[in-house]
Amino acid sequence: IALRIFCTLPVTVSEAERAFSKLGNQLKTWQRASIGQERLNALGILSIEHKLASSINFDDIINDLAQKKARKEKFS
Repeated sequence: IALRIFCTLPVTVSEAERAFSKLGNQLKTWQRASIGQERLNALGILSIEHKLASSINFDDIINDLAQKKARKEKFS
């Protein structure tokens, strides 16, 4: 009976359940490490949007931030 019920579940339901289960485990792990609420929110968004996050080219972002940082001058 359980196998019949499992076979009738749409794939999207089980995928969503796995994603939220993964998210819940990550949040619990990070909460135990006592990090801030802002970081928890960011991790939650990254977990939900993992496909988008994996397509980002971080080298371009790092180079862009390095150039912006290099333009700042210190006045003393």
